[in-house]
Amino acid sequence: MPLAGVGLFLGAALWIVLAEVQADRSRSAEALAEVVEVRKVTWTTQDEESMEVHEGYDITYRYRVAGRVYEGLRTQDETYKPGDAVKVCYNPARPEDHRLRPAGFRCGR
Repeated sequence: MPLAGVGLFLGAALWIVLAEVQADRSRSAEALAEVVEVRKVTWTTQDEESMEVHEGYDITYRYRVAGRVYEGLRTQDETYKPGDAVKVCYNPARPEDHRLRPAGFRCGR
């Protein structure tokens, strides 16, 4: 029975990865966003053997599509300063569906 559990776990993980790849393809348009707030955050993860403390940054940013302003929040290792310009890939049919991406990232791939 343990092998069935491993198979279910791997199947679910593969489904999640494929769903995110498909979602990335739908986010084919790009916009420049402005960082409006940066907060340093810490959180812990714990398993049966150890506890780890992680640090990152909550990046709040705003971008505009067809005259409407959208706001996003992303936690990541890399930090920015308020006022920095960042790239956002968004779904043209649903601009609120977006992801913050590195400068060299090609949207829709």
